Amino acid sequence: MKKIIMTTIVAGLVLGCSQKEETKSEIQAVETEKIELISADSFGHIEAEETLTVTQARNKNAGDSIIVKGKIMGAISPFVESRAMFIIGDPETITSCELMGADDHCKTPWDTCCEPKEKLAAGTISVQLVDEYGKVIKQGLQGQYGLDNLKHVVIQGKVSELSNADTMTIVAEKIMVK
Repeated sequence: MKKIIMTTIVAGLVLGCSQKEETKSEIQAVETEKIELISADSFGHIEAEETLTVTQARNKNAGDSIIVKGKIMGAISPFVESRAMFIIGDPETITSCELMGADDHCKTPWDTCCEPKEKLAAGTISVQLVDEYGKVIKQGLQGQYGLDNLKHVVIQGKVSELSNADTMTIVAEKIMVK
């Protein structure tokens, strides 16, 4: 009887330990899959003789290569959580809340809540970084390489094939934070 109990205990420990190791390995594998590092090559200086404003860039067509300048603003949350996406606005045509005058005007100074929807649509662009398969990288960009709300940026990339007259997205090749 003691032999059976001891065998059961030893077998339980061996199985329990190996299951813990397998579970640990599985968790690490899943966590590794989730981590998609944003390449430092996606950030840096952009040489350009001419940069377009967001409003000018809105006249470009899907597939066009462009260099556009703007300001991270245009929504309560310009950055998409857990995705390499954010919104830039044209500071020459739309005004973010921090410039509205009153200190308590808005809880989110990067928002543009006082602007008409038509003006916002014409003065904002979504920016995204994609992986080698064309999928948006599953990692947030806020805080990466100096990116934050109200920062001025220059984006070098291509107008997404999914862009249309109502919404425009740039697939960024390089981002420069001013």
